[in-house]
Amino acid sequence: MVSYVKAEAKKLKAPVNEKPKKVYYAWSKGRIFSTSGKGTLLDLAIKLSGAENACPLEMESPNVGAESIYKWNPDLIVLWNLYQLKELDALPAVKSKQVFAMNPAFYYDPHTVKFLLFAKQLRNWCYPSAYSTEQLNK
Repeated sequence: MVSYVKAEAKKLKAPVNEKPKKVYYAWSKGRIFSTSGKGTLLDLAIKLSGAENACPLEMESPNVGAESIYKWNPDLIVLWNLYQLKELDALPAVKSKQVFAMNPAFYYDPHTVKFLLFAKQLRNWCYPSAYSTEQLNK
């Protein structure tokens, strides 16, 4: 299992010829203002995808306000289910429909070895021309 994860992570480290997308990750159960900061397993999964964590805080699970998310201005927002984002309606990511749900959650649990699938799905959403749906499905 360890060898497989290392090999897959190495494949994902291949450069994407685009500016890294900033990703805001929201925790499950509708906790839109709870996220994962730098240095966490979620941050690693985001980096493996070729993107960068929009949250600059070096904390495991900071709670932030809508103002912080507007300041960070993520290119994509990742949720566990689709929620109403009334407070965030004016964000460019919301306006351009770059809000995605990791569903079903069982497949993408980023707190297990399945963080790799999370990274692959995120890469597909961030860089569809560099990481196709066919590659993801493989």
